[in-house]
Amino acid sequence: MPGTRLPRLLALLACLATLSGCGEEAPIRIGFVGSLSGRGADIGESSRKAVQLAIEARNAQGGIDGRAIELLVRDDRTSAEGGAQAARELADADVDLVIGPNISAVASGIVPVINERQLLTISPTVSALAFAGVDDMFLRINWTTRDNARTYAQWQVEAQARRRLALAYDTNNAVFSRSWADEFARAASEFGGEIVAEVGLDGNQPTGFSDVASALLLPAPDAVIMIANAVDVARLAQQLRKTDPTVPLVAAEWAGSEQLIALGGRAIEGLELVQAYDRQSQAPGYLQFRQAYVARFRDEPGYASIAAYDAATVALEGLLRREGRETLKQTIARIATFQGLQQPVRFDPFGDAERKAFFVRVRDGRFIRE
Repeated sequence: MPGTRLPRLLALLACLATLSGCGEEAPIRIGFVGSLSGRGADIGESSRKAVQLAIEARNAQGGIDGRAIELLVRDDRTSAEGGAQAARELADADVDLVIGPNISAVASGIVPVINERQLLTISPTVSALAFAGVDDMFLRINWTTRDNARTYAQWQVEAQARRRLALAYDTNNAVFSRSWADEFARAASEFGGEIVAEVGLDGNQPTGFSDVASALLLPAPDAVIMIANAVDVARLAQQLRKTDPTVPLVAAEWAGSEQLIALGGRAIEGLELVQAYDRQSQAPGYLQFRQAYVARFRDEPGYASIAAYDAATVALEGLLRREGRETLKQTIARIATFQGLQQPVRFDPFGDAERKAFFVRVRDGRFIRE
């Protein structure tokens, strides 16, 4: 009857507007911020893929309390400004939390935004000391530059008896690279070593790295340490090898992606790194993840992939186990320890975690554990 149509229409419109109670609930939104373009795109893309797999697996199990999980992805353009813009966009989109970024220079732009907007953010790989020991909205899966650089220094000076060391550091990610270089120099001195050359490199400049290589090799160091991304480490290694085919080459963990192998060729044969995961691990969870990653993306997962999957595990388990009026940060602090793909992720009261160190060397185009 005509008189009954209007109430029915109003009820239908109300149902469509609210979504809840008349169908599936609105999805839970998780943001991802990473360097998906430019020189840092290798670790950004591998992180995004790992987070995507984690969310798809959770959705296949029913999501969070029956609600599907939606991933919103933003490119930080490997800059503090791009990171800040990405964080603002995700906050405006009402995401529950953010996973990322990968690079410390980007984090310097993101952290003020997420603190202002009270948006919990979990970084897989950021390690600059400036972000450690701070009670804020920024949690980190990775260890600090102090922890990592000290591990490198002890290995080089004590274990390898290399006392005269040359350092090259990326000027575009100085929040990380300067922190790493300073901590390495301090630790190397404690162990009886010295820095005989220190040179900044800017991968955005069109010129090659021949002048950088010459400055590093001039004092005849026992080894050259490169604190840069995979692309620039590969380029610099090629220039170093043109002058000195035998000097030991070492790269900070930032460079340890599959792109380094693809670009470095023979120039990086024998290059040494420390990584926060074991490529030869037989842990069941890691093997299952690796199989799924290779099958889906036709590529091997790197260190950023493992760390990003662990970050997603923390995020999803926190959402799943949140109680009452708890914030997600409070839930994660209460749980404190999460099982990662290869090792537990344990947060201290400031949201900082620790990782085990694995020494690797490039042999026949592969990262081989020492």
